[in-house]
Amino acid sequence: MKDYDSRNNHSTLDDEDELTVKQVTDGLDKLDQWNSVSTPNLQWFQQHVEVEKKEYEKNNGKTSSCLSLLQSLCFQL
Repeated sequence: MKDYDSRNNHSTLDDEDELTVKQVTDGLDKLDQWNSVSTPNLQWFQQHVEVEKKEYEKNNGKTSSCLSLLQSLCFQL
């Protein structure tokens, strides 16, 4: 956020407007302190995706095997 320079001679803001700008700026600074933005750990995310992929492939393989078995049993009847 751009810093506001109240000493700027070209400013047409009156005292009330300057106070409002300061209050808003201070409030936004407090929000930044309370809710700091953090970047997620990429390595943890990649590992989590790999685990999920393995689980999916494992479960998908079981489903395919069961369906194949069921299909062959149905054709034998």
